[in-house]
Amino acid sequence: MNIIDLCSDWLTSRDASYLCKENCIVYYSSLTGRSSDYTWHSLSLPEAIRIIRATLLTPDKYDLLTQNELIAACQELGKVYEFGTKSRFKTVPEVFNYLSEAGTTTAEAVMDMLATELYAKGRGAMYIDDIVDVYDRAVKALKEPHTKAIERNQYLNKHFSKLGYSIRVDSLRVKVGKKWHRAVLLAGQTPKDLVSLSSEEVKHMVSTITGALK
Repeated sequence: MNIIDLCSDWLTSRDASYLCKENCIVYYSSLTGRSSDYTWHSLSLPEAIRIIRATLLTPDKYDLLTQNELIAACQELGKVYEFGTKSRFKTVPEVFNYLSEAGTTTAEAVMDMLATELYAKGRGAMYIDDIVDVYDRAVKALKEPHTKAIERNQYLNKHFSKLGYSIRVDSLRVKVGKKWHRAVLLAGQTPKDLVSLSSEEVKHMVSTITGALK
């Protein structure tokens, strides 16, 4: 088997794609096999090459695999895209749509973006009631059907957990003052670090999420 065919088999086994602008390989998979653990994985070309070399090639063949062969394999498979985006609408063929490729609903995409935004802003301790407030407002603004609580909670658990948050609900709720609260906490954070989102933060986050998904 030549090197390009080897790369093709590796890419096909993951249904992976190459995004030109981002210069990376992306694929959607679950490390545990559980459907709730499916998430997007991104590898730089050097990372992908190291993996293929170490797992599929002998040391004397390492030099035969470069970025050119890996990209050529993507081209042969028709898995090359100009860049990636998250849109609830159909995109042109040249653009990779994370949502449609993963079969993600708009309702779940809202929670994914919400978790990512809060993590990026360094919010390591949050009340779940605040998260739900932003989520419900964003879903309503997008004119999507109201999400049932059990489904919304599944989305919250999935997307906050994958970022490293501990989901503190039911018997794991945290005590603040004299009341017990549902919360999400990153490692090293305590109930004392919990701060409610301001009305301005809520409006900004709803605007950011809906703007990205409209």
